[in-house]
Amino acid sequence: MSNDTSPQPPSPPPPLLPPELRAFHGLVMRQVMGNLSGLTGRHDLTPAQLSTLFRVRAQPELAISEIGMQLGLSSGATSHLIERLVKRGLLKRSELHSDRRQRRVSLTAEGTAFLHEVDGQLSVALADLIAQVPPPQLAALVAALADVLPWLMVEKAQMVEKS
Repeated sequence: MSNDTSPQPPSPPPPLLPPELRAFHGLVMRQVMGNLSGLTGRHDLTPAQLSTLFRVRAQPELAISEIGMQLGLSSGATSHLIERLVKRGLLKRSELHSDRRQRRVSLTAEGTAFLHEVDGQLSVALADLIAQVPPPQLAALVAALADVLPWLMVEKAQMVEKS
């Protein structure tokens, strides 16, 4: 039995996106994140808080424990994050009637209005980016997205069933 402590070769890198998708991703992220960072800065929100608001909008009445699991946060960190959003008036807490230990959160009217503002800013940023694309190429991009989006919007379980 040997105690070989020599370094092991590194794992192969994960498969990379094709260069065109990497470039598109970079362009979109720069454009969108510039607008988003200004908006979150004006409202004093962290990326985790913004992500939480999007998650709650996508899954109304989301359990606080589920938010923590999705974000990879401890229960204490999740409680602190939720508390800040509740104090800001963006979320409200409630208890599940069948199990009062289960705490859930939902968007307030102010939280919904804020996300509507975020959606508008993101749409403007994306529109600004693609405004320079000639109409025929933009139509081709829209057609390609129409073909791909159904695959991206399906739940993972459904994707496995289709494979």
